[in-house]
Amino acid sequence: MSPALHDARVLVSAAADLLVLAVTVRATLATEGQPDRDWRLLSLWIVAAIMISPTAWPHYLVVLFIPFVQMAAAGSHDALSWRAAATGVASYIVAPFPCAGLGCVAALSTPQVQAVARGPVWRVLDLPGFMLLAKEECAFVALLLAYIAIYWFATDTQNSAAGMGSRSSEAAPGTSGPGT
Repeated sequence: MSPALHDARVLVSAAADLLVLAVTVRATLATEGQPDRDWRLLSLWIVAAIMISPTAWPHYLVVLFIPFVQMAAAGSHDALSWRAAATGVASYIVAPFPCAGLGCVAALSTPQVQAVARGPVWRVLDLPGFMLLAKEECAFVALLLAYIAIYWFATDTQNSAAGMGSRSSEAAPGTSGPGT
């Protein structure tokens, strides 16, 4: 790689990291001290930390279960926008694609397992050339979709109105208030 291309890559990477950080900080500051009842901001910071990490691997996507569970919990009390839910589902669907085909068993060294992986069933999933690269980059696409979903989860106005209110101060039916 030429030095100029290397320098451009480093600059673009740093700019992307700063953009993710700036967008995440902006979303955090926009809450103006309201409680993070559904862990919306924590979820956003979890995804941002994976994106900014210089050594993120596809298996780090398992950490996304934390934000996805929080989104599901918010959805159970109608505090989740459709676009956050749809983007989260898209992220969840795209996430396993990097493992399709021979990529799944690359780390497995036994000849028997590799022979099974080279069989006709797996061969259908293996793609040549640039398609193989596109398949392997699905982990990034899944992470980017997760970031967008969690960003919308944290910032949508209907989410803020429905999800940031304090339900813990509401009294149960038939009681006069907390502590009674």
